[in-house]
Amino acid sequence: MAQAAHETEDAAPLLAALELLTHAQSVEDVVARLRAAAREAVGADGICVVLRDGDYVEYVAEDAMAPLFKGQRFKLEFCISGLSIRDRTTIVIPDILADERAPRAAYEPTFVRSMAMAPIGEPDPIASIGAYWAKTGTPDAQAVARLEAIARSASTALKNVHLMNSLRLSEARLRGVLDSISNGFYAIDRNWRISEFNAAAEEYFGLSRDKVIGRDYWDLAGDVSDAFKSLLRAAMNGAPMAMLESQSLYRPGRYVELRVAPTVEGIGVALTDVTDRWLSRQRLEDA
Repeated sequence: MAQAAHETEDAAPLLAALELLTHAQSVEDVVARLRAAAREAVGADGICVVLRDGDYVEYVAEDAMAPLFKGQRFKLEFCISGLSIRDRTTIVIPDILADERAPRAAYEPTFVRSMAMAPIGEPDPIASIGAYWAKTGTPDAQAVARLEAIARSASTALKNVHLMNSLRLSEARLRGVLDSISNGFYAIDRNWRISEFNAAAEEYFGLSRDKVIGRDYWDLAGDVSDAFKSLLRAAMNGAPMAMLESQSLYRPGRYVELRVAPTVEGIGVALTDVTDRWLSRQRLEDA
């Protein structure tokens, strides 16, 4: 029982490091979180975070008992971090000064005498993280396993960052498209909250996007007709696109065509000013 408690306590820094990485918002954030938590989690005398830059690597962050390589760049094939990235594998070195792969001139002035380096990024690593010890000898297998666990978590964090960036770009492109449309458009999610509101809708309703996004539609809808309410509810239940033409509640003397259609996340509503068409039709009917 005491042993189990001790193991849980030993694992706490690792769990904290893994949890910290799950909230990273950018590559820089991943690096900062690695620097903040990895050394204690691994139990090393120092750690470095290394990013690939073409045929080079750059040591961008470190937390160590004495200065190491932060700010320095090396050719990919001439340093352990580069080899770990290139070969997609963890490298463990018991005696840094006796290993021909390690540039002796770089390591000799430092405290480093043994190390482990794990790649970050899948399937093609874009970074690596190194753990360093002041004594020679094969690094503890558990320490290496923790380093690899942190590297895997950082890989996942980088994938999430890439996904978030892609979504932000897609959202920016979508916003540009929607704002270029002269017709008003707004979207409502399945909880009846407004999730999209383009520039033409802002002008038509006299409301800014920032004021309506996330608001309950029914709180903002005002005195909409029962016919329009029925269209909205039918579309939310998957009914095909439907259209309604009516006098505008927001522009006296104007008439609008409302098209309501189901979407993956709820419903979309497009509105078009059809006053000229409506008046032309009325003139024909009165003739």
